[in-house]
Amino acid sequence: MSITGVSQAQVSSDGTVSTIVTTSDQKNFTVTGGELSGSNLFHSFQELSVPTDGSINFGNHEAVQNIISRVTGGSLSSIDGIVQAGGAANLFLINPHGIIFGSNAQLQIGGSFLATTAESINFADGSIFSATNLQTQPLLTMSIPIGLQFGSQPASIVNQSAVFPSIYGFPKGLQVLPEKTLALVGGEIMMEGGSLSAPGGRIELGSVGANSFVGIILDNIEGWRLGYEGVESFNDIRLANNAIADTSYDEVGTSGSISVSGRNVTLVSGSGLGAVNLGLETGSPIVVKATEMLELNGSAIATAALSSGKAGDIIIETQRLLLVNYSFIDVSPNNDGAGGNILINASELVQLGDASLIQAQAYDTGDGGNIQIATQKLMLTEGGRIATSTFGQGDGGNININATELVQIEGEGVFNVQGEIRHSAIEAFTDGATGNGGNINLSTGQLLVQDSGRINVASVNGSQGEAGTANINASESITLRGINTTVEATSDGTVPAGNLNINTNTLQVLEGAKINVLASGTGAAGNIQVSANSLLLETGGQLNAATAAGEGNINVQIQDSLILRNQGEITTNATGTASGGNINLGTATLTALDNSKISANAQQGFGGEVIINTQGIFVSPDSAITATSELGPQFNGIVEINGVEIDPNQELASLPQYPGVAPQITQGCQTGGGGSSFVSVGKGGITPGLEEFGNNTYWDDLREPNLNESASPVTMIPAEIPHQIIEATGWIVDEKGEVTLVAKTSTPSSPQFFPNWTTCYQ
Repeated sequence: MSITGVSQAQVSSDGTVSTIVTTSDQKNFTVTGGELSGSNLFHSFQELSVPTDGSINFGNHEAVQNIISRVTGGSLSSIDGIVQAGGAANLFLINPHGIIFGSNAQLQIGGSFLATTAESINFADGSIFSATNLQTQPLLTMSIPIGLQFGSQPASIVNQSAVFPSIYGFPKGLQVLPEKTLALVGGEIMMEGGSLSAPGGRIELGSVGANSFVGIILDNIEGWRLGYEGVESFNDIRLANNAIADTSYDEVGTSGSISVSGRNVTLVSGSGLGAVNLGLETGSPIVVKATEMLELNGSAIATAALSSGKAGDIIIETQRLLLVNYSFIDVSPNNDGAGGNILINASELVQLGDASLIQAQAYDTGDGGNIQIATQKLMLTEGGRIATSTFGQGDGGNININATELVQIEGEGVFNVQGEIRHSAIEAFTDGATGNGGNINLSTGQLLVQDSGRINVASVNGSQGEAGTANINASESITLRGINTTVEATSDGTVPAGNLNINTNTLQVLEGAKINVLASGTGAAGNIQVSANSLLLETGGQLNAATAAGEGNINVQIQDSLILRNQGEITTNATGTASGGNINLGTATLTALDNSKISANAQQGFGGEVIINTQGIFVSPDSAITATSELGPQFNGIVEINGVEIDPNQELASLPQYPGVAPQITQGCQTGGGGSSFVSVGKGGITPGLEEFGNNTYWDDLREPNLNESASPVTMIPAEIPHQIIEATGWIVDEKGEVTLVAKTSTPSSPQFFPNWTTCYQ
């Protein structure tokens, strides 16, 4: 909708309430007369349109508080000039057939301004001033207005006003005086390149459905507030082509509030909602309520603080929130002020793509704000990020996410015109600052991080502030997949890295993905705490604590199975003179296959400790469990395995309840070979009688031992069991050549974890 094609602009009275309109040029109009009732002045027009460079001036005396004007003739109002009113009176413009503000539209009034396509305005004493149900002698009232009553098809309001550039570089458009309200309430609300400005006051955008009632509430600080409690259905609001709604002060003063209420609220093509606080107090919030969806496409919602006051909060309530094409939601102070908070309640979905961003930053002494998101699904793709940070003395804010079904973080995107790549991520960091980084608290059903997605708490660029902690709880599963996919806590300076606490049912780290705590400076590495029912590290998946200064421990408690396969790793290795970190594993069964490893190794320091509590352990010959030091065996750490009855230093391959076999005896000999034999018959893989073997049947394990001579010794601490008769697991040949069967050999020949079985097949 535009003013092009609108009938010739004019203002005329409908004769119902003594309104007088005069003009000398059909371009500039003066309105006098009307009906005065207490502090309310009523006007009624047949039509009301102001041409380009024209004006309409409402004459009134100082006792008037509210000028209430209706348009009854059935045509929309097109205003492309100046609307004036004397004194401090508030101005209501009611036209149920639609209102358009052209690119040259301006307000020069002393009070608040409300434009609406409601059919009537209601008062506290029950009186109604209607634009559709005309009375010969309308009942006018001294009472205060309390609400707007809409008809069956509320008409739209369009704002294209783009006059008076502000100090922030964008047009002010329609503007009221400081601490006043500027409200557009109708059917669809469309801001097509137009702007609204209410310094330290309040901007209201409301788009309602059929037969709605919108309350009017007097606010002594910001003018009026509108109430939508009685609205059952809403219409759409769209800001396009650099349309701006702004409540910043041009000079020192506290920023005002913005309220947007609709069904689908869309900001596109550089449009935005903003409030910069130059005052000493806390700025008022920006609140967006969209019953279906809020979409930002190349647009922004932002608050800031440029003085010692706090930036206002941003509050969003919707079913679906979508940010694409470099859009952002930001609450950031630039000086001593503190950042505001971002509170998002999206019942179905929050999705960020195309390097879009939700962030809360701190730059000086003020603390950064927090980000809180409650939704069913959270999806970050193509460089979409949620971040808190500090670059100064203030602490960074926390990120609190509750996504009942899914959090998905994947991919990367181009961040700026220089081609900088940004990973999709949830991050909390301190960057070259003395303030501490914030924490990440994530709760969901399923967490999927893949294709370079990241979750990160960090202290970077030599920050003296400590990194925060990431607490991740997923009731069903956590899956990390792909090279450059990480969940990590890092530090490159003198302060410790943060910690990672992970709790889930099923944890899978696959295809080069990593869970890391890293300290590349002089600060200690953080710790990894994992609690799950099952854990799979496969195809290069890693749990890693790396440090150049010490610490860096991993504690993993798995109720069922812990599996490392195809170069899966759990490591707490240290560089330089630092000692290796400690690994504490508790699981029902531990399996390490296909060149996987568990290591707490060191270069020029002591090896760490590997403590394993398990009922069963299976390690392939090409996999290893080590706690070594490059300085030599005397600096090796400890590998301790608790709960398994068989001592691997004995060179026995027997598992619990299996008979042991001496290393000189193959697992099975060809029957009928004619030589002497020693046979120990047990349960697994050995038949009750030799007659079941054919002459050419044998069972032979040709695996090589997996531990070298420098490997740290393995200490086996058996589980406590009652005294019982046990089977022989070996023999001793004395000096007379007599063979004695024993439960354990007294002098094992080497500390190999897996015996090198020899074959007696001939």
